[in-house]
Amino acid sequence: MILHPVSRCPRSLIMNKASSFTVIVTFVCLALVGIALIPLLPVKLNTSRSLPGFTVRFSMPGASSRVVEMEAASKLESMLARIRGVKKLSSTSGNGSGSITVELDKHADVDVVRF
Repeated sequence: MILHPVSRCPRSLIMNKASSFTVIVTFVCLALVGIALIPLLPVKLNTSRSLPGFTVRFSMPGASSRVVEMEAASKLESMLARIRGVKKLSSTSGNGSGSITVELDKHADVDVVRF
């Protein structure tokens, strides 16, 4: 075993300490570089691809919004909810007309969902 003349410690212990110090300093330097580069990363707040879906519009001239909801919108919603891959349904009923928006799961095959 070779002893270091100053500290009288085995040389392998000094090399291990220097090696772990080097690793820690390298890690800290890389972490600081990574933190400094965070502002340069591109951020997209809006998705570039919209989810697949469709809208059903219908009219019932002369009917009140309550009748449109009870006679058409609720029945259409229950039928559309049975489609495989439907993520969200939303409907709007007004005097004489209504619309239902169907949002599909991003993995749903639009060609299969078509009527």
